[in-house]
Amino acid sequence: MKGGHIEWRLLTRTLVVICLSLVLDVGMIGAGWYYLDDADITLEKLRKSIAALRTQRREHEEQARMLAQVQPGFEELRLKGVVGPEQRLQWVEAVKEIGELLKLPVGLRFKLDPSRPFTPAVSLPVSQDYQLVASHMELQLGMVHEGDLISLLDHLQGRKPGLFHVIGCKLTPLTDFTQDDKGVKAGVNLQGVCQMEWFNFREMENKGR
Repeated sequence: MKGGHIEWRLLTRTLVVICLSLVLDVGMIGAGWYYLDDADITLEKLRKSIAALRTQRREHEEQARMLAQVQPGFEELRLKGVVGPEQRLQWVEAVKEIGELLKLPVGLRFKLDPSRPFTPAVSLPVSQDYQLVASHMELQLGMVHEGDLISLLDHLQGRKPGLFHVIGCKLTPLTDFTQDDKGVKAGVNLQGVCQMEWFNFREMENKGR
């Protein structure tokens, strides 16, 4: 009986060891699955991060390509005074010089109003750096014929002192004589009055902030 009792104790210990081993194995397997699943989640996050970085890189490359295309035109507009500070003095000087060049029978007269924010009929992309402004100018000139007005606008367009748009001109036939700037009577067949706008993209005060 004693020998049978010892064998039962050994058998019991063996079963306990086996059960403990099974429990540990199951725990290790569970931990392995847990860490494997966590590794899969981490790997998926890394894949998404890499994909997002690649997308950002393509977007930056596209932006750089577009910038390289528009940069020369932008710099040209800046040099002409369309972008940046208004070149009002250049506008006025260009009009005066063209009037003298054409030798109109009566000196060219003009009035340039202060600039104001301009809203075009066609919607433009909103910019945080620049604001479109316009300065209204009224031109008055005495002409021998309609060709004087066409020459004036052609010369002004050729000089390109800035960006302007002619809203319209009104021509009135005259039958009497008009004095020029020096008080000398000069033959004037037509009186012309033109309305036009000078445009400028003004830099905002908070530009770059």
